[in-house]
Amino acid sequence: MAAFANASLTNSHSLTASAPLLLRLGRLVTAWRERRQGWENYGRMSDRDVRDTGLSRWDIERELARPFWHG
Repeated sequence: MAAFANASLTNSHSLTASAPLLLRLGRLVTAWRERRQGWENYGRMSDRDVRDTGLSRWDIERELARPFWHG
């Protein structure tokens, strides 16, 4: 019985220890998704919309060429 209780505590502790890692991973995936969506929005912009942002079409194309995981 004591062995079961110790194993239960050990598993609980390792889950707690990995929580910060899982939280960081979740935040990273969320940031990637938001960045990708932002880049997709840039790709749909008209030339007038691009000029209104103060960027050039070249700036947008260069940004869209980058992988979404590069910040």
